[in-house]
Amino acid sequence: MRQTKSCACLIGAAARDLEISKRKSMLRIEEINKKLKTSKDTKKIIKLKDKKREIMKAIKETTKHKMNVKKLFDEHIKKSGYVPPKYKGR
Repeated sequence: MRQTKSCACLIGAAARDLEISKRKSMLRIEEINKKLKTSKDTKKIIKLKDKKREIMKAIKETTKHKMNVKKLFDEHIKKSGYVPPKYKGR
């Protein structure tokens, strides 16, 4: 029981960390977009667009990895026989 619990906790923590990194990347993209609107230097614009493209690739990879981790977590929950509590509505 102890090993399955720690395994589920690790998988859940990994999914949470991936979501946090994804959100941080989204914030960086928003900052880059603001800089692109105000910038007039073509070299700076090119660098910012390249940086934005790299961050977008990283976000896509993070999203794919997160989905795989969620599937792994769901499979682990099914195998462990955990049944979440059911709450009755008022």
